[in-house]
Amino acid sequence: MWKLMGLILGFFLVVSCADSKKALECSEADDQKTETMLFEVVANGILSGAGEEGIEESNVVIQSQEAWDRLLFKMDAVNTESNFFVKKAVDLTESTVIACFDQVQSSGGYSLKIADVQEGENQIQVAIKKTSPNGIATSVMTQPYYIIIIPKTSKEIIFY
Repeated sequence: MWKLMGLILGFFLVVSCADSKKALECSEADDQKTETMLFEVVANGILSGAGEEGIEESNVVIQSQEAWDRLLFKMDAVNTESNFFVKKAVDLTESTVIACFDQVQSSGGYSLKIADVQEGENQIQVAIKKTSPNGIATSVMTQPYYIIIIPKTSKEIIFY
């Protein structure tokens, strides 16, 4: 009897969480409230090294200057202009860097954006929006990226 009740309850939980954002919210404790967190865009655009930078499709949280310097070096290793993508200096004693990279695309017109950051009691939720080209796109390999900073945190960061 208890197994049947558990199956029915599980079914309704899955059905009520139709999209990924709702699924994330449903997996949270019901009493956890979130607030929109302000963030600053440090860099966004596309890498044009056809994947030679060695940066996989990923979401990265950076807490140290060493890790930040390594990422900047990788991003600039193949691209032509030195530090062309960094809009401001980053102080990692007061900030946490969140960097999102799409996969290497076979054409232009793709983009990636951090659309929203929500802070809860125990975690931070980062919403990523990806777009594809509409119509004709350039025939060049690209890799969209988006990098922000938030106030220094030790909370778990979840991407959706």
